[in-house]
Amino acid sequence: MDNKKIAAITFDMDELDILREGYHITDECKPVIYKKAVPRMLEILDEVGIKATFFIISKDIVNGESKKAVRTIYTMGHEVANHSANHRHLFNMSLEETRQDMLESSKILSEIIGENIVGYRGPSLTLNNHLMEILLELGYEYDSTTNPTLFFITEWLYLSLISPSKRNSPSWFFVKHAFAPSTPYRIIPPCFFKKSENGKMIELPISHVPFLQVPFYATFHFLFPFSYHLFKHLYYINKTAVYHAHGLDFLDINEDNIPPSYTKHPGMNLPWSEKKKYFKKVFTELKNNYSSVGTARDMARKISARLI
Repeated sequence: MDNKKIAAITFDMDELDILREGYHITDECKPVIYKKAVPRMLEILDEVGIKATFFIISKDIVNGESKKAVRTIYTMGHEVANHSANHRHLFNMSLEETRQDMLESSKILSEIIGENIVGYRGPSLTLNNHLMEILLELGYEYDSTTNPTLFFITEWLYLSLISPSKRNSPSWFFVKHAFAPSTPYRIIPPCFFKKSENGKMIELPISHVPFLQVPFYATFHFLFPFSYHLFKHLYYINKTAVYHAHGLDFLDINEDNIPPSYTKHPGMNLPWSEKKKYFKKVFTELKNNYSSVGTARDMARKISARLI
């Protein structure tokens, strides 16, 4: 096996309220991610013997149960990273709003685990021109927001049709994603989408099949069930792989008492027993095809050392 092949497993820990807003669902549902999804996530990662990064929204860590879950994630050797304070889209935020969001979320998460947070992923994969300077001021080492696939554009076009909150999203932003570099690279303020040899941070793009731009993304695999099996050998051609899933993908709509209206999101109609087989297969094949499979932080540090 090529000892330079590195993979990272990443999860966005959005609660059901994000689906409720995104799909314009009227049924309410109590938070379930930290109670139901996290134990399943930790169990399967432990079974395969790999580590992962959990991008966490700080507003969801509001009680003893969710804080305990975050501490457990950390004590089991996984990375706790930042996914914003409240999942507000960054292209709608001013400099001061962005700074306040970062200060608040970084403080809450670092106090829970007793360690500085060094990784970030923008809410709904959004960014703005103020963010990188603030990340650098706070000691962040990497961002993992860019998603260089045309699928991301089509996903947002679809959501803009069904969700009022998405209709004012600037189209230019998603075009920038599609044409960003597809392998890890250095970045300098303010642009996340352009490679720079003198960059002070590492950008870890979410991976896709070379040329075909099929994303390495659980939502896509659930939307098109044949896609992982069809393209899996092509995913592993890449020297680096950043796999992207959500905590929501580890829920079972029946076992977890979630209203049927949430099945608008791909994969929410599948039982956990079926999704568990999918995740175990993906994680095992990542481990078999890459010399190092772990957190985004570990990948960023190894890439940074190579790019010196």
